[in-house]
Formats: sequence, structure tokens, C-alpha cells
Amino acid sequence: MKGYFENPKATAETIRDGWLYTGDVAVADKDGVFTILDRKKELLNYEGNQIAPGMSLLRFYSWISPS
Repeated sequence: MKGYFENPKATAETIRDGWLYTGDVAVADKDGVFTILDRKKELLNYEGNQIAPGMSLLRFYSWISPS
């Protein structure tokens, strides 16, 4: 990712020292396998829409239905 279009502040907050900070909170086990535990941000930006992280699964998996 090169950065956010016409948004240098968001780019500077997300890309630091060559690393992309996604906002995901993860742990690595002894084998180096990462598990995502949480997100620092409450909402994701997907195609210009603000969505809750759990709702993003509903878009991709037809067998998951909202309750």
C-alpha cells in the first residue's frame, strides 16, 4: 500500500517506518502462527462504507446469516 488518496495524515498514522499498522491485535504461538484477537478500531472502511468487523464476514460467506 502506498497510502491513502489525498490523505497524508491517515497515511502517516497507518504506515510508519515501513510497517503497515492495520489496527489488528494478534498473538503468535511458539510455532509462529498468528491469531487475531481483536481490533483497535471499532469500524472498518470497506469500499467507502463504515462496517463493524464481524459484519464483514456476512458479505463473503453465504452460509452465515445475521440474527
